[in-house]
Amino acid sequence: MWTPSLTACLILLYPLYMIDITDSNTIFAQADSTPLLLTKTDPRVQVFRNGQWGFICGHGWNSKAARVICRMKGYWHGTGTAKIVPLTGGEKFWLDDVSCVGNETDINECSFQGWGIPSCPAGGVAGVNCEVSAQPNVRLTDGFGPWEGRVEIYENDMWQPVCTTGWDDKDAQVICTELGIRSQGGLAHNDAKYGRSGNPPIITSTTCVGTETDISLCPATRVSPAQTSCDQAGVECYNCGNQYSSEAGILQSDNYPQPYPRNVHCLYIIRPKNTGQLYKLEFSDFKTESCCDIVHVATLNSSSSIPVGGSTYSGTSKPPILLGKAFAVSLDTDGSNNMAGFQAKWSPALVQDVVNMSCDAGTFNIQIDLTFLKRLYPASSERTIALADSSCTGTIINDNIVIKTNADSCGTIVKTEADRHIYSNFLVDRIFATESNSIVRGLRWKIPITCSVPRSESFSIHYHPYPDVGTRRRSEVERMSREVKGHIRVQQNFPTSISVYEDQAMTIRQFATPQRRLGEDLFFRVQLDQADSDLKLVVTSCFALPTYLETTKSTKYILAREGCAVDSGTHILRTTNHHTDFQMKVFKFSGNYNTVYITCDVRVCPVTDNTASCQQTCTSPGRRRSTTYTGQNRVRYGPVVIEDLPVS
Repeated sequence: MWTPSLTACLILLYPLYMIDITDSNTIFAQADSTPLLLTKTDPRVQVFRNGQWGFICGHGWNSKAARVICRMKGYWHGTGTAKIVPLTGGEKFWLDDVSCVGNETDINECSFQGWGIPSCPAGGVAGVNCEVSAQPNVRLTDGFGPWEGRVEIYENDMWQPVCTTGWDDKDAQVICTELGIRSQGGLAHNDAKYGRSGNPPIITSTTCVGTETDISLCPATRVSPAQTSCDQAGVECYNCGNQYSSEAGILQSDNYPQPYPRNVHCLYIIRPKNTGQLYKLEFSDFKTESCCDIVHVATLNSSSSIPVGGSTYSGTSKPPILLGKAFAVSLDTDGSNNMAGFQAKWSPALVQDVVNMSCDAGTFNIQIDLTFLKRLYPASSERTIALADSSCTGTIINDNIVIKTNADSCGTIVKTEADRHIYSNFLVDRIFATESNSIVRGLRWKIPITCSVPRSESFSIHYHPYPDVGTRRRSEVERMSREVKGHIRVQQNFPTSISVYEDQAMTIRQFATPQRRLGEDLFFRVQLDQADSDLKLVVTSCFALPTYLETTKSTKYILAREGCAVDSGTHILRTTNHHTDFQMKVFKFSGNYNTVYITCDVRVCPVTDNTASCQQTCTSPGRRRSTTYTGQNRVRYGPVVIEDLPVS
């Protein structure tokens, strides 16, 4: 606890004017509270209007007017002494010829010349000394207006800041209440938004309930003598606006689409309950007075009121799409307005929100905002994002992944209509196997991209399309119908085969062509079809191909070698004399492939042969040497159809 100072400090009162102009020279105004600035060290009175502070000319200034100023500061039982402070040059003046009865509650209730005077040649600046035994000793400083700023408490003959430990919206509300600002709430700032004071802090930690009328009534930890600096707390008070916590919704300025209120500071806080989700805020309408009304848009930390960046806007240009876990939108207005304000919507952010695309008759031009993308998918990079052809990646330019490609490459499909060419492809973020960049374990995301351009007689391309995911070339489908009947066996000396099962226990055999999503389990058994107790089966190696045909140029991916599983997603479950069971995490080959074919090399040995080559064990390469095995087979299975869907 601390004892309030006995001399005048500063009071910041909220701006809400209802102005009645009775003639061209004198204004009578009724106000909830006029923004007022007055400090112990500077007795000159300042009022806030149209985003600027201005002084009062001392011509006609007297004790009646000084008493009104002191009453506005909260000194209801105090007295005010009028002062005239000499001009220093360069002062901006708002008021002149102020005449008060003495019982007014606001300086706007007194008569005065019109707002804004060019100079004050007849006298100095109006000043006040207030004296009272009970007064506020808190101020907000270095803010845009009197409703916001760095929190400072007057003690030890100086203004001292407050540390941000434990500082939240409840503490902010107490400050707004103590300063007499008639508000709907207070927003705490912990990010040094309003700069730093050079004076030592006075409080290191506060735990207000929010209903206190004075910050001194909150439990607090006073600064130790050795502490000289900390992160300094700020407050933003608002007298209109709202708070939202839904996953999606519509945000509108007060009174939308009718003109928004005058002389207000509105604050709209969007803080959805799902703190792990990233959201987007998109403006559909934005109409404000460009001269005098300002909208500030910023993101917030999902669990506190810490702003993360932000910009100010006015006029009719819409703010860009904003991504974040929570948002704060403020609106500051002056005394005149006939504009509708703004309307925006928020919803969970999708990867489409960070992708911009354009095209012409021959090219795709794609830009991906890497900064925002990293917030959605931290592991994404220019190496993993590509078009249908995984070799068509992009480069980083100004923190954007840029992909430019011709229409006759990268797996783009062109459909020609009567008057247009329609290009279609997809943009995909692949999760590659650690063993090979040609093997895709899964997808973080995948989005279709389509572009339609007018058909031109002079435009033609030689185009050989790759099929999209889930679509096979007709020739390949026809070949499969001829060659693939559930599974493919190549028999040499002994009947061996590969079978696929639905479960790890290998109890439910799958006879139809299996279809699996990326990352799902595939259970297969390599077996000796001949039930001969004198023979045993040894699986020496297995590999996968994207197509049935194996050539010298085929992309081959090794699953097992020398009896050992070498692929991180493949494991040997069990072995017997007549079969070996495998569990494999389904993958796909880079490029435009949606099938996988499995090939295994096996040996058939006498059951009595215990040499290294006839043991189903994992040994180092090169140690299996034997000429006693009875036969060697290569057995194949396929296709396994890969459903190209993102992993969950």
